[in-house]
Amino acid sequence: MKVPKRPATRVSALVHCGRQSRRAGLQFLVDGKTDRGFVIAPAHKKKPLRITVGKPGCRATVWRVWAHRNASDVYIASSNTAEIHKISIRESGDWRYQTTSNLDEFRANSKVSIVALEEELSSRVIGSWRRPAPQAHGWTDVMRIVVPTTDLSPHPNTYETSQQADGIQWVPPAPAGFAAEIRFFLVEPGNGQYDLSSAAAQKDGVRYWGGMTLPSGEVLVILSSSVKIEPSTHSYHEELKQFGVNRSGFKERFDRAPRVLVTDIEANYATFWDLAGFN
Repeated sequence: MKVPKRPATRVSALVHCGRQSRRAGLQFLVDGKTDRGFVIAPAHKKKPLRITVGKPGCRATVWRVWAHRNASDVYIASSNTAEIHKISIRESGDWRYQTTSNLDEFRANSKVSIVALEEELSSRVIGSWRRPAPQAHGWTDVMRIVVPTTDLSPHPNTYETSQQADGIQWVPPAPAGFAAEIRFFLVEPGNGQYDLSSAAAQKDGVRYWGGMTLPSGEVLVILSSSVKIEPSTHSYHEELKQFGVNRSGFKERFDRAPRVLVTDIEANYATFWDLAGFN
């Protein structure tokens, strides 16, 4: 779903839920008037959301997002390596990117390789951040996954059939010079509107890709927008990728197009750059 963009338009979103149902409703408002709405079903481990940037044959990482019916922790992981590392958005507010096994097993795994942090990593937690203080509108901007258009990789041998592709939310690449950002929000229903005007004014606008209601009563909402890539950021990422290739032996250890995950974790927010393993 793409929210329409017009000059001097104010775009916002609100979430509400019924008293007799665990389902929630998401509404987008344009200049104060309801533009369109969506129903968000309860979380179910066997019904994860899968999302990526690109198209079959040329894409970024396919991310799996799931939660349980009896717990309000949300997990985000690469579909191919979820058993090795994952992002945990815990109900406690202690949010983490971590390995799922001890460090020796993690370093020995041929599917992944930590490069920049290898020498200083001393626990399963690669990075962590804390939930920020509640806002009056009830929306908490949790994290984002960012994919520059130049960092889509050829993947000709995966998700070839229409049935496989239909199970994934395909976020369109951003225009040249921009990156697509997949943003994750936790929302307390009924508290107010969240202003999305700045995101909607970008070249690709704002799109809704899915969500889930949690046992706590909060609602996970996943949106996408675009962000301009500064030349200094692009240069830094290219240096990291080259360092990774030289340090970890990607050429020998990967038989398909590898991905590089660059983390930028602050005290109350996290950005995960999903990049191509080779230039």
